[in-house]
Amino acid sequence: MAYSEFSIESALTPRTASKKIELEGVGTTIAILQSGSKSTEEFMQGAISALGNADRQIMYINSSLEALNDRLMFASKLAKAINTSKAHGVEGFSNTPRLDPWAYAIEDASKDGGFFSRLWAAIRTACRRVIDAIANFIKWLGNAIAGAGVRGQAKDYTFYKQNEKTITKNANAKKVDAQKFNSVQWALDSKKLATLITKAAGEYAKGSAKKGEDIKVMENVSRQNFSVMKDAKDYKRAYGDLFSKWFGLSGNTPESAFKNASAKVKKMCEDMNAQLRGEIGSIFGKSGSDKVSAHTLVMGVVSKGDGKVGPITVGTMKTLSDNFAVLSEAWLADNVKKSVSSVHAQQKAFTEYTKNVDKVASAFMKDNGTKENPMKSLSTLLSELSRTRIRYNSFWTGLMLELESAALRFRKSAHIALKYYIRAAQKGNADAKKAAESLNDQSIEALFNFDMM
Repeated sequence: MAYSEFSIESALTPRTASKKIELEGVGTTIAILQSGSKSTEEFMQGAISALGNADRQIMYINSSLEALNDRLMFASKLAKAINTSKAHGVEGFSNTPRLDPWAYAIEDASKDGGFFSRLWAAIRTACRRVIDAIANFIKWLGNAIAGAGVRGQAKDYTFYKQNEKTITKNANAKKVDAQKFNSVQWALDSKKLATLITKAAGEYAKGSAKKGEDIKVMENVSRQNFSVMKDAKDYKRAYGDLFSKWFGLSGNTPESAFKNASAKVKKMCEDMNAQLRGEIGSIFGKSGSDKVSAHTLVMGVVSKGDGKVGPITVGTMKTLSDNFAVLSEAWLADNVKKSVSSVHAQQKAFTEYTKNVDKVASAFMKDNGTKENPMKSLSTLLSELSRTRIRYNSFWTGLMLELESAALRFRKSAHIALKYYIRAAQKGNADAKKAAESLNDQSIEALFNFDMM
């Protein structure tokens, strides 16, 4: 089943044409996008599950690469001692075969690719789970914006503004501001929340537009035809030539090129992690850390007590929501929908990246990854780059999901507070009574119980 590039706009307003990016094994993504479900919980849970799955794949890739590096370091030291002794004709080593460190470092180097086959399968799976998460994000946000609840919020706010004097007079008489209901203990007001979303959308879009050096490397590798390389000489020459071309390095031997390339790959991975930390710091106004979950990061800034629910007064929520202005269609359009273009750009870029990963993986999941050291080395370096890029995209997808859910949850709290105002004025006012009929504090807040994140 093929996959076509999608966008969040399609969840909000249908599009008639779209560039196609063919990918296999994405039936789940297609099913998500074609689903007619209007649920928000279903797609929110789907996004969380997909990101969790991607993170598990990343953990497997991390542990595999770390174990490989440890074994290779040990085997290399052993090989140096053995091979040097053999070369110098040391007694007892004349009949000892030369030791290839990779033969000991790679477990189960079977005909089907063994170690690298499993490693690249995990990388491909991680990419698809991130795409699944984005698809769920799109459907969730589309359903949330188009849902009756959000439409009702704007309608009730319009009614409030049209009858503000009367409603406020009755609410003051009944001391509505002092009444309490359960809500997230918000630590910022609607204006600061809007600023947070604006910064995040801007950083997200900027990061998507920036074509990292690692992405260029993956593009170049995906265009190579490794099947024409027949012997060790071909592999060594190709390895040296390719790394010199891709990384701008010089080296008389593949070994020296690999050493320099390893340092370059390490630097690129460090740069990606530093970029993520810098973006986090720019958004949240403090030293960024990519070691905490997106949920903890966002809720630690927008709320008191990391998102725990507790009593809050109607008056407090009225103040935080800028006299309920957060419920206006204008606030929704300017802030909750602000991530639309950035999500679309990120999805498009990552889909193209995944396509290139598939091409590279196909080469290394075959016997090319186990024939000669140069190809094993290349496979290891590229898998390290892929692991870091996938983690970057996975974290950002989760971060945008958390910010948008916080924004909608903030609006829910403001709507509950507004309902108290409208209910206070319902006596003798049929319109106000009708507007207050849907008031249900517990059911509204329960829709946004994401403590499992």
